[in-house]
Amino acid sequence: EVLRRCDLFDSIAPLGRCLRCNELLRSASKEEVLDRLLPKTKRYYDEFSLCPTCGRVYWRGSHYERMNQFLRIVLAERSATD
Repeated sequence: EVLRRCDLFDSIAPLGRCLRCNELLRSASKEEVLDRLLPKTKRYYDEFSLCPTCGRVYWRGSHYERMNQFLRIVLAERSATD
């Protein structure tokens, strides 16, 4: 609703900010964040983002895929209303 009312569809930049402090994320090497990862994350993921302010680490796990699916649905609604 907010996206439609304020015509913000062109401003969407998903998954680029920290969920904790809203800072822009930056790419981080696996080695840089290795000591903060759980064993299965270490094993199965190689690409990471890091919040330079609070230090939170992000990767493209199952939550990332669910969020992308949600965003595809939201953006498809835009096409349906245009």
